[in-house]
Amino acid sequence: MKRLENFRVISYRLVSSDYHYSDERMKWRGMYYMPFLYEEYRKGTLQNVGIYKSEGLLLFTSSEVEKDSLMMDYVYIIKRREIYVGKKVVIDKEGGDKRHVYNTVIVKHRYYCYTGKYLRVYIPDT
Repeated sequence: MKRLENFRVISYRLVSSDYHYSDERMKWRGMYYMPFLYEEYRKGTLQNVGIYKSEGLLLFTSSEVEKDSLMMDYVYIIKRREIYVGKKVVIDKEGGDKRHVYNTVIVKHRYYCYTGKYLRVYIPDT
């Protein structure tokens, strides 16, 4: 397993095929997804957060997000995160004891983790 130090995570939600809220819609395995959350980490610590809206990506620094507890709870933003990648697996350790193991598909140096209703894309910084 390789630990990622610097990475970005983009979370997508399942939408219907006729949903056209913005140009960000992505087709994955015959289903359509829209991004709703962008997170950027350096050495496992949250640096920036983006929330996708119809007018584009609204970016916030980690200090701005920490001041807004309502936003932190609403979109479930994780301050510290450890990501480990293997041949067909991603281990996402969210701070304390929470640990999620995802089966993954790697495409163009991006790890796509599909959970049915959600799609999470892990992008290592090189």
